[in-house]
Amino acid sequence: MPALEDFSVHFASSRGMRVVNDVIPSRNVIDAFYDLLPAVGWSVIQSIAPSGTIQYPLGFPTVPDATPGSGPNVTCSKMWVQVNSTVFSIYNPHNETGVSGPNCVMVPLDTTPGASLGNMASAIQGNTQYNCSVFGSIGPPSTLALVLTGKVAGADLNFPGLQADGSFGIAGVVDGGGYEFQSLAQTDGLNSAQYKVKITAKYPPLVFNVANDGRLFFDFTIFSGGAAEYALDVIPFTGPPIQQYTIVANGYQFWIGDGSPDNYPIEGRSLFASAPYIPTDYQGAFAVFVVGPHVLPSATQYTATFGAITTSLDAPPATYNNSGGFPRLMQFRSPGTIPLLTPDGKPLLQGALVMMGKNATDTPSIVGKIWDGIVSTDQVGPLGLILNGQKYQFVGFQPGASGQSRSSFLLRFT
Repeated sequence: MPALEDFSVHFASSRGMRVVNDVIPSRNVIDAFYDLLPAVGWSVIQSIAPSGTIQYPLGFPTVPDATPGSGPNVTCSKMWVQVNSTVFSIYNPHNETGVSGPNCVMVPLDTTPGASLGNMASAIQGNTQYNCSVFGSIGPPSTLALVLTGKVAGADLNFPGLQADGSFGIAGVVDGGGYEFQSLAQTDGLNSAQYKVKITAKYPPLVFNVANDGRLFFDFTIFSGGAAEYALDVIPFTGPPIQQYTIVANGYQFWIGDGSPDNYPIEGRSLFASAPYIPTDYQGAFAVFVVGPHVLPSATQYTATFGAITTSLDAPPATYNNSGGFPRLMQFRSPGTIPLLTPDGKPLLQGALVMMGKNATDTPSIVGKIWDGIVSTDQVGPLGLILNGQKYQFVGFQPGASGQSRSSFLLRFT
């Protein structure tokens, strides 16, 4: 059995922090990840354009004769589609003259619903930031839809003001724009697993009361295609407003949180994903874990009492509210709320060794160290600390109740 190398902190070659003071619109948070992660070693492997649909279950208006003719001028008296401030209306090209103007685009009808919608799609594509096409065919039942896709990939075109007339068209949501990132690859002497995460903003299924800015989704790909998904809020359901998000990252992990207890029902405000450093004298292993909302701020043994946890240890990822192989940060054993201190009243600080299992019942193993992480044997304030000129961000505090050891977890960001 190899000896534990030591209790020192294992530092990444690069790290950083971003503070997002305006979390609405959600693209501000996604763009902060896009700015930070590549700077500390992650790769951007995909830029994802937002998309959405307008459904037409009853088809779309037509005219018996679409041969261009002449007639009275008509303008946008009724909205049939609206994208942000641009209104699209329809007219009969055989006996009317469509007159477009500021924020008004007149669209000629045709003799079939599909052809009429084709004209609408061309008008939307030519006058907005979205490509547009017609999907499906007339039934019965009708399966016609307009499909809008952002011309620019990324988060900036999420959630435009999309409306339909309501008599024929049912507007959905244009969302899902963002980026997919890949963590730093393993190299000699830097032994950590590699994984991917897509960071996008979407409306969650069946939830349309989140104002107009959805939620942040983190879709992980771990260990040969295994998947796990987590969501964070920008507009709270029940808790106080989210004033800001802080992101700390290096090439192997990232943490995001708003500094709150993150214990409000049906919403999430913190997330940590890590591929620990595995010392060269350990047996090599693929090890990645994700600690979901509600868990981080009040624990260093992540038992998932109030939220989900994902672990992958030489196996596809398992996500669970668990009772066994959960990730936990190792510390000097001192159960209770009285801190373990030195004779001059100072807490002990050590590198953040982590143990974890494959799933809820697997016996945990010490897999390595969390990059740039330290554990303190007492509470550290929300502003973190400065150690040897290096700044550390507070992540969570475990008070020591129920036989646990009192401890705080922090991440270096300078």
